[in-house]
Amino acid sequence: MTNKLFSLNSYLKRPAVRSVLQTIEKLGHLSRTQLSSVTGLSPASITNIIDHLISLGFIQEAGRGAAYLGRKPVYLETNPDAGYTVVLELCSREVRFFLMDFCSNVRSHCTVPVAANELSSELLSSLVRSRVPASCLPSCFCVCIADSLEPGAKSPAEAFCGSLSLEFDLPVYCENSLNLTALAEALFHFSEDRSNVLYLEIGETVRVSLITDGMVSPFLAGRLPEAGKIIETYDADGCPVTLDDMAGLRFIRRQVAKQYLSRAGEAPGIPNGDPLASFSYPAFFRLAQAGDPAVLAILRLYGRQLSRAIYNMACLYNPDAVVIGGVSPSAVDSILLASGGADLAPACGAKVYLAHYGEASVARGGAKYSISRLLSGEL
Repeated sequence: MTNKLFSLNSYLKRPAVRSVLQTIEKLGHLSRTQLSSVTGLSPASITNIIDHLISLGFIQEAGRGAAYLGRKPVYLETNPDAGYTVVLELCSREVRFFLMDFCSNVRSHCTVPVAANELSSELLSSLVRSRVPASCLPSCFCVCIADSLEPGAKSPAEAFCGSLSLEFDLPVYCENSLNLTALAEALFHFSEDRSNVLYLEIGETVRVSLITDGMVSPFLAGRLPEAGKIIETYDADGCPVTLDDMAGLRFIRRQVAKQYLSRAGEAPGIPNGDPLASFSYPAFFRLAQAGDPAVLAILRLYGRQLSRAIYNMACLYNPDAVVIGGVSPSAVDSILLASGGADLAPACGAKVYLAHYGEASVARGGAKYSISRLLSGEL
């Protein structure tokens, strides 16, 4: 299979071409005059490079702006159909497929139920061939395998890279899904110029990723760092409590169980029997939004624990902002409401934002990272 994007590789070896394409991809809607000002290249060089990129199909004209002492400027942008990234997110019970265009937009996606121990290169290969149109396959320039398997589980992701790369004649690489999510959310809320963004994914436990200068900080690599041991407190019984215990949703599960046991089955919304057998977080947060006093009491306690965890993380890593993902925005609204509507990080100097893209954040982060690697000549 001949990939048309490979024709760009030799051209990208020229620093001036990389500078122009990276600037348009990053800023978008720039005129030739603006490109010359930003990159420092002469107008003649800009014209030659742009004409060649348009002929290759990587840049397109995006309309004219208002005239000012002369002709109307023609704005330029990356062509979304210039190429595609295939993102395969490997989860413990399913595989999520995404076809992303050159502007990191989702063109196609699906979810295939499959257990982690049933994953194989043949399954992933057939998924790609069945979901990527024949007309798009020659324009795919990369396959990104995002690892969303359970922490501590043996990941087969890297074992699939070689066979998929040989079959499709494409670069294939693996990345931790948390890092890709953090990258996508950081770029949505801010920009690549934002220097330091801390991403917290709240689930049964809390996972952490740090974005520095628009890229994932390698020392975190999607896992709770050893430095997290510093973020430690003690519960009422004098037992040490880590970040996961302080801010993970399993904290809520423990509080529900304690309340159930203390009230002998009278806790609202919890059926008789095992208090956690039919427990679900969506139902819990719906009770909170309905104003259930017992649930709100648990959320007030949880809000204080979460606020303390974020404060400690912010003091440790000094981020410009904190982005919270994992739980739904309605759940975060319930937490904020129960804790008085205050900012979750009241004194750490970092603004707290909510994640935006949801499940698509992994794919958007994977596409963005793939495009940046392509334009830098790494692929």
